[in-house]
Amino acid sequence: MHRPRALVTAALVLLLLQLSPGQLPAESLRPLRAMIQTSGGKLRAAAQRAGGLLEVYKNSRVQLLLDGSGHLLYRKANDSATRPARVRWWGRFQRRNLPGVSVEALGRRLGTLLAPRLEKQENKETGPRALLPDGTESKPDHYYGGFHGTHRVEPKVALKQGLPKRGNDWRLREHAEQLSCSAFRGCTLVPSDPLSGNGAAYWAGPGGWVYEIRGVPSWNVNRQLEGRVKTITSHYRGNLMHGENEIAIPAQVSPARIKAYGQVVEDSHGRLFVRDWIQNPGFRQD
Repeated sequence: MHRPRALVTAALVLLLLQLSPGQLPAESLRPLRAMIQTSGGKLRAAAQRAGGLLEVYKNSRVQLLLDGSGHLLYRKANDSATRPARVRWWGRFQRRNLPGVSVEALGRRLGTLLAPRLEKQENKETGPRALLPDGTESKPDHYYGGFHGTHRVEPKVALKQGLPKRGNDWRLREHAEQLSCSAFRGCTLVPSDPLSGNGAAYWAGPGGWVYEIRGVPSWNVNRQLEGRVKTITSHYRGNLMHGENEIAIPAQVSPARIKAYGQVVEDSHGRLFVRDWIQNPGFRQD
């Protein structure tokens, strides 16, 4: 007799759950917060100079903003109202709020905004140079670094000895396509992107380690190789591993450049991420 009422109640509960805005857990938003914190307040100051809101991402349907307190907001096209940006935990902004915007894309944009400021901290004349396919040298795109995943170097070694040197080949194409003994190691701007199956956590695998590395020369591999790799038909292509969105850094990393680290865990759906981050007390911001 009460079954129809129970069915209606269940349907309403499911509807409410469907409409409730999802939230990213702290570990998924941490790299974005880290970008804001690493800037030393400069992004927040820029937002204040811009009248309280700094644009950090825009497409045809939505605009993503950072306010003077470091909070992410969004504004839909043809709508002047701003609202808090709420996102689903698996890495893509809620379609109802922020269509087509991914955490990875936001991370790349924030990294680009911060890059010119962080680059000033390094000696640009004596630093390393990457080699492009035509043999020309290329300066780093920025000095922001990223997240590196590995199962070979445990924290007790990394915090004392750093990450070890590898080869002596500074050619970016050969590094990206694993054709030589590279002088680089790869990083990503976010530790995990479960939607695409990319990110440092996926490179490390379950039980591996992800290291947050800052203040090192960094090359955007996609940007550096775009239209520079000659094919057998005399046309030019870009990076074969374009979907990895790799940032290449020198393989040898000082312990002082490791800001934090965490172990990769796997959920019941096979998605990989870092739940708990441990700060390195020996990290130097300079």
